[in-house]
Amino acid sequence: MQQKLRNLNRYSRERGLNISIAKTKLLRLNAVSSEKIRLDENFVDDVESFTYLGARVNKTGGTEDDIKERIGRARTAYNKLGKIWKNGQLTRKTKIRILKSNVIPVLLYGCETWRMTLQDGKRLDTFLHRCLRRILKIYWPMRITNEEIRRRAGIEKTSEIVQRLRWTWLGHVLRM
Repeated sequence: MQQKLRNLNRYSRERGLNISIAKTKLLRLNAVSSEKIRLDENFVDDVESFTYLGARVNKTGGTEDDIKERIGRARTAYNKLGKIWKNGQLTRKTKIRILKSNVIPVLLYGCETWRMTLQDGKRLDTFLHRCLRRILKIYWPMRITNEEIRRRAGIEKTSEIVQRLRWTWLGHVLRM
């Protein structure tokens, strides 16, 4: 690995590019050696996980951390729109359209590459149902199923959206 990094650094410099030691990280998978890697006079940081294009990459290859982070970001986007959800002048249809255009894309960014488990799907669906219940003003004493809530809102399950997007992405990859 040391030799490859040295060659990359040399070829980059020949073309006028510099490798930033502050931005360079090393994630070891099935590594035999734990020897420190150097770039010029500095050591490259060994990390357990890092963010690449908005997605969490870690040693285990799972997406649980990434899904938790996406739910957190979607929750932030949802909460920032709190005045809209409480506004009585906007129709439910308008609020649902705002949810679909401003919150769900934040939640599902990069979902095409997630390795989904049933638990991950339930976690995503729970977030969606919580948002829809607040928008539709359905509270816990009211016994209304999640299927009924999604029917009223005209939205499919988040896990089904992820599955559809993954198949679409796979089709693009296969056509390449």
